[in-house]
Amino acid sequence: AEVRVVGSDPTVPRLEREALLVGHSGCVNTVSYSLTGDLLVSGSDDTHLRLWNPLEHTLLSATETPHQGNIFSAKFMPQSGNRLVA
Repeated sequence: AEVRVVGSDPTVPRLEREALLVGHSGCVNTVSYSLTGDLLVSGSDDTHLRLWNPLEHTLLSATETPHQGNIFSAKFMPQSGNRLVA
């Protein structure tokens, strides 16, 4: 049988990891950059949101959420000055 690979952009194999951000104790399911790119929010199976400085590879804050299960989406709210994450 013929195997067809879709979306095999030749750029992807050339990507390299710049840094490993250590903080979550569960699988990370979502990451999202702020509009300006100077903040990164991540959400995980550990039900925490973490705010990072992606340029300096540092953890800025960790927030325990009331989630009972995994966090699959976290985004900076538009026009909130990066003060609200949903």
